[in-house]
Amino acid sequence: MKIINLNLSREEQVKKLIEAAKAQLGKPYKWGHNINWSEEKEPEAFDCSLFIQWCFKKIGIWFDEERSTILQAEASGQEVKRIEDLIPGDLVFFKGTKGYYDFYDKNKVFGGREIFIGHVGIYCGDGKIIHAKGGTGVIEEDLLTSAADKTITFMKRYF
Repeated sequence: MKIINLNLSREEQVKKLIEAAKAQLGKPYKWGHNINWSEEKEPEAFDCSLFIQWCFKKIGIWFDEERSTILQAEASGQEVKRIEDLIPGDLVFFKGTKGYYDFYDKNKVFGGREIFIGHVGIYCGDGKIIHAKGGTGVIEEDLLTSAADKTITFMKRYF
């Protein structure tokens, strides 16, 4: 992860991040969708990791073209231990199905804990999350509704 813009306060970064995320509401979900980063055009569709990558780049945080939710979770930041400690801009990671996103060396990632990650969204405050959800697209919904659908496994603050 690289910080490419330090000219904004955290409050300004959060506002810009949530604005960027909300501007994508209603875009369709497409797993594995990719874009040409040099063109700066908005993607026509998102999967969850591209959505995070796109929104965070808008505030000057670049995940090094890392498309894996597990590696986004591994990037430098502070783990949030309890749901009630989430603040807008934090990422919430959910359990995924077995496969690519669950592959990791547990001794190098997450201090040896087994944490399975296959989905991610942005906490935007007031108990809401914005994410690119399979079958639905980019939506804002209640975090607990989303958690009923998928188990929250990890939460992180990057700025």
